[in-house]
Amino acid sequence: MTNDCIRFHRFNTVSIKIIVNWINSFNEMTIKQVFISAIALLTIPGCIKNEDNFFQEKNQHKIIALQPLGDYNVEQLSFMRNELRSFYNRSVIILKPLPIPPAFRLAPNAELYSADSILNMLSGLLNEEIIEVVGLTHKNIFMFKKNEDNTANKLWGKNVSVVLGFGDHPGKCSVVSDYLFKTADTKLLKHRLRSVIIHEIGHNLGLDHCNFNKCIMSEENRKIPVLDNSGNDYCDRCKRKLACPGITACHPHTISC
Repeated sequence: MTNDCIRFHRFNTVSIKIIVNWINSFNEMTIKQVFISAIALLTIPGCIKNEDNFFQEKNQHKIIALQPLGDYNVEQLSFMRNELRSFYNRSVIILKPLPIPPAFRLAPNAELYSADSILNMLSGLLNEEIIEVVGLTHKNIFMFKKNEDNTANKLWGKNVSVVLGFGDHPGKCSVVSDYLFKTADTKLLKHRLRSVIIHEIGHNLGLDHCNFNKCIMSEENRKIPVLDNSGNDYCDRCKRKLACPGITACHPHTISC
């Protein structure tokens, strides 16, 4: 749901070592070689998919974890655990609640929390068993805007965008807030929650926004009226992007590898 927000690439140790070694080699390289290497480094983020995710056959026994942030609705947690188990055919667990640190607030008196800071925190929960973490909160979350535009919400003198959800693209962590789509209609709330979570997990898996409005990956799903009429699955085109040998998740009877 973050078409107008920056999705930050989180450099791992290998990436940092590559950059350090590249810088240290300047005195051994010609100007032409430096230029070519720079171009290669700049294009890495756009070419790499999440090569290690729960869709891979080798990771089929690894776990998707739901991380409640603060006091989160138990019924919603249970619902999403069952939905993700069924949808992805993977084990899903619910972790013990964690508070969102006050330092993640946009301002000391603001009940508005940094989605990117939350993702950094959630990444610390990944281990040999847990391969995907989805943070769930009732608090409002935001992303900083890079450029001034008409979609920004200027609060406390900062250019930010309030979002329904945010996920690394690609990556293993996402966070979803129901603050903007809460409703007394339980059935509708569950549809919204499920759609946003599966959308953000799609970004974790490397999927971009989709032009097909009924697809869960549709960019238009950030608009509540569109979200309410969203389909319940990835479209065939998105499924083809995810499909690979060994995948048994995401309604395998509709996936063509």
